[in-house]
Amino acid sequence: GTILNRTTILILFAQVCAQAGQFERGLAALEESINVGLHTNERWFEAEAYRLKGDLLLHSGSDQNILSQAEACYQTARQVAIQQGAKTLAARAEASLDRLQPGARGRK
Repeated sequence: GTILNRTTILILFAQVCAQAGQFERGLAALEESINVGLHTNERWFEAEAYRLKGDLLLHSGSDQNILSQAEACYQTARQVAIQQGAKTLAARAEASLDRLQPGARGRK
């Protein structure tokens, strides 16, 4: 009945889903990870969950709505990482933002 480390396990599961091409299932796992983290305050990899969510969203389409949602996920990932002092996760989120909008600067 424990949920210790469930957020991390769900993120790992989402990565496996992405590799298998099961993007919707991966997105559902990430949503659960984020929600569990908010409920339990287990937020070690919250930034990575948002960053990966942005990646999976991009696999589901490329219309403007999807791009906006992915950008919002990357922005959230960057903000959470900065608040937590997680420099590596902040850099990963920044790199994802740069890939989404090549040449865009001034987000720091």
